[in-house]
Amino acid sequence: MNRVLALFLFICVFVTTGSGSVTAQSTYSVIDLGSFASTSDFTAACADDYSGSAYALNDDGVVAGGTGWSDKPAAAFRATDGKIKRLKSGKGGGAGWDINASGQVAGYIADDLGDDPCSFEVKAGQTGAHHAATWVGGELQVLPGGDAEFSYAIAINDSGVIVGAIANMPVLWRDGVLEELPLPSEATQGSATGINASGQVIGIVQDQEYKQQGVVWDQGELTVLPDGFLPSVLTDDGTIYGTTNEGKNAGRLVGDEVESLPGLTDDVTFVYLSGISGNGDMLGVIYTGDTSTPVLWTDSDVIELTTLVPDGDAYAQISPSDINESGMILLNVTSADGEPRGIVISPEQS
Repeated sequence: MNRVLALFLFICVFVTTGSGSVTAQSTYSVIDLGSFASTSDFTAACADDYSGSAYALNDDGVVAGGTGWSDKPAAAFRATDGKIKRLKSGKGGGAGWDINASGQVAGYIADDLGDDPCSFEVKAGQTGAHHAATWVGGELQVLPGGDAEFSYAIAINDSGVIVGAIANMPVLWRDGVLEELPLPSEATQGSATGINASGQVIGIVQDQEYKQQGVVWDQGELTVLPDGFLPSVLTDDGTIYGTTNEGKNAGRLVGDEVESLPGLTDDVTFVYLSGISGNGDMLGVIYTGDTSTPVLWTDSDVIELTTLVPDGDAYAQISPSDINESGMILLNVTSADGEPRGIVISPEQS
């Protein structure tokens, strides 16, 4: 598990085609984003924590993420046609977690790592704190309230509305103005985790007993989702996909019921959903015991991503991040020798 996803453990269980759905017969070309490996001597003892990842892909194929840079910790980046541009980040690094149609990136920057880059504990007045940030036209802007010891921006829509958390409380930034999002009466903390085109927001909150609960905010109004359902993906038409049964099942929320995705058998131990296209093609990972299978759900089919990725068998691990309207899929992969890389696979025109 990478370090960025680990930051969400206090609230999270874990962690497109334009004219038609992908089929197993589709062929793909590859755009290689290069190695995400950290080469810093300073972080050598815990280099894996600074290796970075690619997190989001917009409809133009522009990627946002974070990656190691020479003797520096992982910094936020934006990549076009496989060419990575480093974005100004904190002395302790940063990452871009989402990107919208105009190329605006949302994420975080981090304070100076201090003398021990392998210590990730955040304490008041000490190093390592994360601050919610956005990059507009490539220029860094720390978001209002982002000077708190721990804050982050996790998602952004095409209108530039950003959601995330400050000091473990869900928030929204609209036109540069910070808005606090209400919690259910029993909840003590949480985060907004996704936002759609109309401004609906999904999130996960928890109470003092660490029980998690899925919620939706619509124009600031709070709705608590059915008990045990944790939202993962929110579509522009307001459809919510997520997990139930402690992550062993996943599907679409219809009223108070969940319509399960196909291919989830009784021996599934966990399901992770990472992204969805405009026509409903869904990316995710199915875990069965110690085996993980990255998949694409399309219509009623489940396609293993290794069958779509050119030379997919050459990778020790494939982890899906995002999918856009033209069917481009963003993946984090690990080579046979353990090198982390980012790639985009794009369906070739027939």
